[in-house]
Order: sequence, then structure tokens, then C-alpha cells
Amino acid sequence: MLKYPHLFSPIKIGDVVFRNRIFGSPTGHMDFHADCSPTDDCIAYYERKAMGGAATVCVGECHINPVVSRMGSMSIDITDDAIMRAMFKLADRITRLGAVASMELQHAGRYANARLGPSAGYIDDNPSDPCTAMTEEQILETIQMYAKAAERAKYYGFGMVTIHGGHGWLPQQFFSTATNTRTDKWGGTAENRGRFAAAVCDAIHDACGSGYPVEFRISSTEFEDGYGIEEGIEYAKCLDGHADIIHCSVGIHGTTKSENSLRWAPSMFEPDGTFVQYASAIKKHIKKSLVAAVGALSDPVLMEDVIASGKADIVNVARGLVCDPDLPNKARAGKDSEIVKCIRCYGCNDAMFPTLRLLCILNPETGRENEFARYAPPPVKQRVHSCS
Repeated sequence: MLKYPHLFSPIKIGDVVFRNRIFGSPTGHMDFHADCSPTDDCIAYYERKAMGGAATVCVGECHINPVVSRMGSMSIDITDDAIMRAMFKLADRITRLGAVASMELQHAGRYANARLGPSAGYIDDNPSDPCTAMTEEQILETIQMYAKAAERAKYYGFGMVTIHGGHGWLPQQFFSTATNTRTDKWGGTAENRGRFAAAVCDAIHDACGSGYPVEFRISSTEFEDGYGIEEGIEYAKCLDGHADIIHCSVGIHGTTKSENSLRWAPSMFEPDGTFVQYASAIKKHIKKSLVAAVGALSDPVLMEDVIASGKADIVNVARGLVCDPDLPNKARAGKDSEIVKCIRCYGCNDAMFPTLRLLCILNPETGRENEFARYAPPPVKQRVHSCS
């Protein structure tokens, strides 16, 4: 008998069956070839998560159009066929292990090279960094860019897409009153500000079919830098019935009042499941879509309670799977004591830029999956003695 029956109950979303409720939250990886296609080490990093039993493995930071949506150069350009052939290899490795491969689609909006956002103004209130408002034509073109990107993701083997509509990226820029001062149908009321996000979901379903799952990540609150949970609920309500899954994160990029660049990745000083409260508040108002909780989740007892109590339908895990990709399999087998739980030290993030890969201070295999696959563990555990 399963120790965590709710956590490991399969769920069908659209036409796709997911083997449990532990979804791999999107994480980026910068170990690319010169053309920004994934290396074998990068592929092995994502493959290892699927091997560990997660229901989904999401490849982060895939920009829908490198000319207008990309922030920086170290990210996947899904408009390039050569790169996408390598991405098919990645998706195939994930799928063959029973997980659903997902691709996170991003548009940086006013932070992209094109400096396009919903309204004219200054980026992060910096007068030397102006941005211009998107025209109606540009808005409609961008919505179709998302649809075409999702269509390509599906063609190259990805079983669903995750739209990044939080952390200050373009869909959130449309919803937030801090960045959207429009007075046309794309601004003003919460319904108008959320129109862009809903239209992106609808366009993807039109292009890929109504049965193709669309997960939409939102920021439930911007904390001191903008809207609170009440407006976050309105954001989610705009997506209800348009997105298949509303993934409830927090925070906004580029602000300093509350150090929000860290708030969406909770530190060791915050309690386990610190953002579940926001998903739970949002779920009370959602009638058609599923709701996913995220943030400081690595304890299967807590994750089971989140699902069993109805606070959320799904739990998304990022650093918990970086630290121990076998977390789902260990929890399913009732081997809780063997789970290596993330201590939220930010070591994975700190390692990204000098090494261009994710590393973990508790798991030496992370970022070195191919290397570990070449060496069998010793038949008997060894003891390390000090030299003193």
C-alpha cells in the first residue's frame, strides 16, 4: 500500500496522463555548445530527473524568438531547427523514462533586447533605460509567437509547455499595474490586464489542440513591489479555463525593496512549503483549471498533505530534484529517510555562472551525471579517515 496515495495518484490533463503529482519545476542549464544547443551533459542532467520518478521534467529558459524575447545569449533558441533536433533528443530521453517533457517558454518583455513592454517608461525606474509600449499589432504578433513556439515544442517531442508568466516577464508585465498603464483593452481593469495571458493560452490550444497541456506560471504576489495576493487571485481567475495548470510562484524581477530575486527561491530561513499559502488562496477561486504549488517543497509528508487537503492539485519541485532527483522514487517506496533534502543554500545558483552547469553541495552527481554513469559505486561503503 502506498504511503502517499494522493501524491502518487496519476492525473490526466488534456490528452496526457501524468504518473504522479510531483512535477519538475523549470530549471535552466547553460552547458551548451557554441550554437546554444544542449550538450550531452546538459541532456543527462534532465534525463536523470526523469529516471528519479518525477511526473514532468521541464527545460527552463527557452525563448520564443531570439530577436525580441531573449534576455542574454545563454538560452535555448527554439526557432533554430538544428538546436531543436538536439532538443528532440533531450525530450526523447525524458519521455522514454516515463516522464512528460515540458518546455518553458519565455519572453522577457521590457527586459529583452528590443525593450518592448506593455507601456512606455523606464526599466526599473532608471531614466537612462527607457522602454516603449507595444503596439496592438506587436501584441497580436507576440501572442502568435507563443503559439508557434508551442507548436514547435510539440513537434519536437515535448508533451506540454510551461509559460513563464511570473517573476516579472512579459505576461506579468501586462498584468502588473506597476508596469501596465495602458487604457485600451490590454490595460486598466484586472480582466483587461490579464487578457494577454489568457490569449496566449488560447492561441497555444488553437495551434496544438485542446488536449495539449498548457501550464502557466504566475507570480501570486509581488510583495512590497506591486500587487498582493488579492490581485494575484484576479490574475489566476483571468487564466481559469484557459490554462490547464496555474502554477503559483511569487516575486518580480529587477526590484530591490524586498530582494524579490531571491523571494521566488526561498532561503533556508523560511519554512518548508512557504508559498503553499498562495496556491491555497488561489485554488478557492478557481473552477476549471488545476492549481500547482511551488517553493521549498522536498518533504513528501508535506507534499502529501498539500494534495490530500486540497490546497493544490500538483506540487512543483525545482531545487528538491536538483539535490535528489530520486526524491519521487524514494517517497513512492516509503524510503523517506534516504531522501537528501535541499537545504536551500543557493549553491546550485551560485555555481551556474562560473561553471555554466548546476551543481549541488549535497549531491556530487548533480551536474556530473554522465561522469557518474561511467563508474559503478563500490560494493562496500568506504570510511574516510582523517590524517591527524
